[in-house]
Amino acid sequence: MKHLLSLLFITNLLNASMLLDSYNICIEDYYIQNKRLYFLPSSTMLWESTRDKNILKSVIHSYKYNSSTNRCEPDLSLKMGLQLEQFNFLLALIGVIFGGVFMFFTTQIFINVGGRR
Repeated sequence: MKHLLSLLFITNLLNASMLLDSYNICIEDYYIQNKRLYFLPSSTMLWESTRDKNILKSVIHSYKYNSSTNRCEPDLSLKMGLQLEQFNFLLALIGVIFGGVFMFFTTQIFINVGGRR
């Protein structure tokens, strides 16, 4: 089950682009090497680079590149009306709550069984 959830999460990210907000372009991928940021714009698919240190703060995930309009648009396939980061946060929060409730009742059962000698 754990591997299935990881696989679903990865396949959801494979078709997503990112918005490089400071340049207002849609990028497919980026990496940092020798204090330079290399990014791959969706429109040209040719690697570009910059030395701007604050540019990583402007990368916004959950966008898709629309080739007909040549624009970066928010992903319309939202889960339950939430963006991907919000959905994953709530999923993790619910998991922690269920885990806490399970551990509470499990310890209560062991305490009650251990007290009956």
